[in-house]
Amino acid sequence: MQVSFTGLKNLYIDKKSFQKFGSYISNDHKIRRGNKDCINIKILCDLADDECGKDLTDFNQTLANCRPCYQVNCVDRKNPQKFELVAFRQEVPDISGPVSMTDFKINNYEIMLDEPQILPMFTFMAKLSKKIAALYPQNAAEKYYANLVNKSVDEEARKFIDLL
Repeated sequence: MQVSFTGLKNLYIDKKSFQKFGSYISNDHKIRRGNKDCINIKILCDLADDECGKDLTDFNQTLANCRPCYQVNCVDRKNPQKFELVAFRQEVPDISGPVSMTDFKINNYEIMLDEPQILPMFTFMAKLSKKIAALYPQNAAEKYYANLVNKSVDEEARKFIDLL
């Protein structure tokens, strides 16, 4: 389904769920093996600038504050307003408490939170997913997945900040 509203156009949300067996680091910092519940969420839209929002400008300004590789690889050269955010979330019901981890890609380029200069990109992803959850969803599932992306961005940013 494609819907247009202020600041974003042609919005599409998709998810795939599956389970896989593998290694993970538990809350007590031990390497363990077990089943991981995986959710792959894709949010695809065209960013726009208008009187009520400057999503495209905000994205470009955020990129300007990141490493040059992000400036080059996170923009679709043929369609610069295209924005595809993929969140690959893995959850494990570990004996020491639930463990979750999420990897992110923007326009098929992995966003690695390995230095403080990448935090603005996480802020942008959080604001955008929150806006999408509030404005777009036509049903409860779409709202849930947009909010799950927002929660995942927040969790990964907090984990990184706690390590600083």
